[in-house]
Amino acid sequence: LSSIQQACRARMRRTPRCSTVPENLKMRINHIVANTEPRHADEPPPSAIFPVAKRTIGLPSKQGATDDGQHVTDGSSFYFVIGPCMCYFVEVLKSDHAAQPGELRVKTVSFGTVNLTRFKASVASYEQRFVMTFRSPFGRETRLDLASVHYRRIIEVLTKIDRELKPMWPQQFQQMIFDIKGLPAPLQLTSGNDLGGIQKSLQAYCTAFNVHMPSWTIDWHVSRHPAFRLLPSQDTAYSAMQLMAVCRALRYNSFFKAISFRDVDLTALTGKVDHSDSVVYASLNGKILPWYPT
Repeated sequence: LSSIQQACRARMRRTPRCSTVPENLKMRINHIVANTEPRHADEPPPSAIFPVAKRTIGLPSKQGATDDGQHVTDGSSFYFVIGPCMCYFVEVLKSDHAAQPGELRVKTVSFGTVNLTRFKASVASYEQRFVMTFRSPFGRETRLDLASVHYRRIIEVLTKIDRELKPMWPQQFQQMIFDIKGLPAPLQLTSGNDLGGIQKSLQAYCTAFNVHMPSWTIDWHVSRHPAFRLLPSQDTAYSAMQLMAVCRALRYNSFFKAISFRDVDLTALTGKVDHSDSVVYASLNGKILPWYPT
């Protein structure tokens, strides 16, 4: 397998491909991303599209299986897409290559990039596989076990996007998510993060949690300024996911010296415990903080 991989790399260096994604599929995926991601301008948000293979672990073999079983999965192809705030696992069912983008039979599952809790891979292995785990607050864990010849590029793009959406997170906490053997911890530098990147982070969490952006402002007329102030909702009370989005976007944001939830109804969080999030119990320097359930 190592010899085959080296031969493939040598061939790709001699005759590199211009694109591995058909143009009609690229248009369809860009349309999906544009309808999911927040709109910052009239132009569609940029996205990176990678062909992948879906790995199935522990699949039982059928007795007396024939070639007929291969035709069931022969027509599907899979792609992993990284957008500004979301990741997408796209399955394209068998169709004609000349089909219009709207005629393609596509199944899409989206995941918030900020919901990524684990990315495990090894650049020293010839398998070119990687495992991703996503989990939203109070939700169940979703695991993707994939493989791709573009896995190094996927690692590069995903670590950069994760850093941009959480610019104030300490580097060691990002390394807790990205467990990549054979690759030194990447130094991801960020720039232009006004207000500690709160606008970009809060938008990313709201998009990942599928909720509207709450209203907020900055109070400069307090003793400990600048202070982040969550404004009360004008109609219905904020949902638990909206409040969680605010809290997670503020995590490790040292720009603000105070936080105010004055006149905000927090009853949506009553009795809610997110046991999956262990990072919240660590301080900025990595010290584990004691906590006591109430």
